[in-house]
Amino acid sequence: MNNTLTPYTCQPRTRAQAPRAGGFALIGAIGMLALFALLGTAYVRYMMIELEDTRQHLDQIRAQHLASGGIYAAIGEIGAALDNGEALKKEYTIKANAYRYESGKRVAYEQEIEVSVIDESGRIDINHAPPQLLAAIGFDAQAIDKLNKAIPAPTGPASGSRQWLYSVDDLLTRNILNRRQFNAIEPGLLTTYTVEDHSAPTHFLNLNAADPDILAAIFGISDPAELSQLMAKRPFASWQDAVAKSGRGPSTLNVALPLESAFTSRCFRLHGEVRMGFEGIAGRQASASVEAVVLFKKDGSYAIRYWNERKPRLTQAGEGALEAHEASGTGASPDTPPTPEETSPDGPENETNKATP
Repeated sequence: MNNTLTPYTCQPRTRAQAPRAGGFALIGAIGMLALFALLGTAYVRYMMIELEDTRQHLDQIRAQHLASGGIYAAIGEIGAALDNGEALKKEYTIKANAYRYESGKRVAYEQEIEVSVIDESGRIDINHAPPQLLAAIGFDAQAIDKLNKAIPAPTGPASGSRQWLYSVDDLLTRNILNRRQFNAIEPGLLTTYTVEDHSAPTHFLNLNAADPDILAAIFGISDPAELSQLMAKRPFASWQDAVAKSGRGPSTLNVALPLESAFTSRCFRLHGEVRMGFEGIAGRQASASVEAVVLFKKDGSYAIRYWNERKPRLTQAGEGALEAHEASGTGASPDTPPTPEETSPDGPENETNKATP
């Protein structure tokens, strides 16, 4: 057995090999630092975007509440004017504050809500319109028959398939009219909101606010000059006064409305909108609008018959005002349920998930 040991010679590390491992480690460390810096920057940027989105969302909520508050303030103004026998305005400017927390303090910024008023009482309530009047504005005999079968009998309660129409659009959805017939009758002349008590539907069509086409249908006037003369003789004090001023005998009228006619208005369509801005703060601004139909009752209370909140939107500072949302008169079901303002314990007015007739 050979016990001779073979000597081992240590080879010194060459000059080229010495820094290589350390260089890789340094590059790796720098790369990790760069990655962490990038992730940190992205996180900060993401949080800034989230913070701005939250601020904008809050501004949209503020704008929506301001628009709704403007409607309620206008309701108060109109109610006071009706109680005091004062003339109503076509537009109301409501001032209210929007608040922001800045540097730990609650800062108020005054905003303006513009509320326009359209007289709903000058439209024909299709739940209680006489057949002759419906025929005069374009309903054919078949449509009138379908309508009479769809709504409760004059002396009977709502039951089963016989229900009051909640909106003018129900003429389509309940197959009373087809689309061609619906478009032909000018839906803007119609409403379902002006009758306070379905069991006693009286004095709900204000002849002093009625559209010329409605007056022409009632009095059987086809001559534009004659219609203009009758319009110029308003206001009417009573049904008899209106007939006398028309210069026509009762037998020449399309329909007599001694019980249905009114000469003051109690039902109004309100459209409130706000374009919320903050003085000294540049950037996007929040806009919102609300549409409502309000019936002022004889006992001094009021009922919100229709409520529709238009989705708030953001606009760039310096842009033009929010375009007005035209009151269509078709009364589609509201996107947001109305706040119950009813004092009557019964009837469809207590419904909160749709427009109430």
